[in-house]
Amino acid sequence: MTAPVQHPMYIDGQFEPGRGDAWIDVINPATEALISRIPDGSAEDARRAILAAERAQ
Repeated sequence: MTAPVQHPMYIDGQFEPGRGDAWIDVINPATEALISRIPDGSAEDARRAILAAERAQ
C-alpha cells in the first residue's frame, strides 16, 4: 500500500506547509479508505490566511 498524499495549505496564492505538526486524515466514506492527509491548521496559519484575505479586498 502506498502512503497517502499529503496536501499543503493554500494561503495568499501559494502552496505551503502548515506551521503545526498535526494532520487530518481524509477518508473515502464509501470504502473507509484513507485518501489523503491535510494540515490541521494552527492559529498562526489562520492569522496568515485572514491577513491575506484582508489584503485581497
